[in-house]
Amino acid sequence: MRDNIKGMLAQNKTETDPEFMSVYNAFKKKILNEENKEQVKFLDRKVRNAIFIAKKFSQNEGLSIYEFRVTQVYIFLFYFRLIDSLEDIAVNEKDAIEVDEEKVINKDKIYEEFELTERDRSQLTAALDDYLTPIGMRYSMSLKVGHDAIASIFGKKKVIDNLSEIIDEFEFYFPSLEGNQERFNIILDYLSKTRYYSDAAKDKHLARKIKNRKKIIKYIQKQKAASSKFNTKRAMTVIKTSSRNQIDLLSIADKKAGIMITVNSILLTILIPLFASYIFDFSSYIIPIIILVVTCGLTILLATLATRPSASPKDKEKTDKLLSGERSIFYFKNFARLPKNKFVDEAIELLSRDAAFEKTIFTDLYDVGYDLDRKYTRLRWCYTIFASGIVLTMVSFVLSVLFVTVH
Repeated sequence: MRDNIKGMLAQNKTETDPEFMSVYNAFKKKILNEENKEQVKFLDRKVRNAIFIAKKFSQNEGLSIYEFRVTQVYIFLFYFRLIDSLEDIAVNEKDAIEVDEEKVINKDKIYEEFELTERDRSQLTAALDDYLTPIGMRYSMSLKVGHDAIASIFGKKKVIDNLSEIIDEFEFYFPSLEGNQERFNIILDYLSKTRYYSDAAKDKHLARKIKNRKKIIKYIQKQKAASSKFNTKRAMTVIKTSSRNQIDLLSIADKKAGIMITVNSILLTILIPLFASYIFDFSSYIIPIIILVVTCGLTILLATLATRPSASPKDKEKTDKLLSGERSIFYFKNFARLPKNKFVDEAIELLSRDAAFEKTIFTDLYDVGYDLDRKYTRLRWCYTIFASGIVLTMVSFVLSVLFVTVH
């Protein structure tokens, strides 16, 4: 008996619901303009395709004409909600001062035009307000059938190609929403939470949906690996070369500073005892000797500062920023005070977080470069003072000799 009723209802629903189409077409004409013409056509195709699939599911479930109308309203509002979203984005981009508070999609008016019951209005509003969460058990079969039709894409062959094509088409008609790199992650999250409720959807799509979930996970992992900055030879070559060059320059800076310390220490070792011994009378050359001694002292001071290690960060500041990548956990001054177990655990956790790990690598390069710049700045002043002091010493010495000769 029940099968006969389903068959009779199915015959009634093979034809398009004229009342729904009348209101739906009137709505499209109302919002249609030159700017959104292509977008409305795109959404219309999505709505009609989903309704075509939903019609088959509803026939199998034996939904009444009114219940199927609720299904169509859900599908229609699910897609056309984008019109309002895009208007909000356009307003934000233009920093408009005055904003029309009335939305294009006025759910209450649409509910009235379709003469929906309070229960259906309440369920539709709840479902559409949280459209990123799939329909749950508490919703009516009308909404579940609409959801099954929309989510049927997850149970089709070549799911990656189909989803990519839909995303590309979506971004073509809605360029203001282009470039969301997390889109496949959002799709995977939605797919994972999605279940089919109608028997036809279960029979046709459930088994393949389960397989497709694994395919999407592999695809996301592959895309993530391919997009990583460290998975290209060019990127790795640049990072390795930069790191090696900075280490070489650090070594050169320390050697240069060591040379200046050695040379000036020898000069001071000779000059001070010699000047204090009174073996020779240096009274006439007191000015060049003082200039040379001061030059040697300042040079040694700056060379020592150039080789002095930088201060370690405060424990609290260091610990808070290691996992975020703001400080490199692989830099010895950052992990030296950490307990061994904590260092190992945090390093392993960091390696599993791609964005933070990439940030850590560049942070490490920056920290080493910052120390290198500090060294070379002090070393430059060291050589400048030494060269200037030697020139002043020679000039003052020549003047002293001339003075002594004249007198």
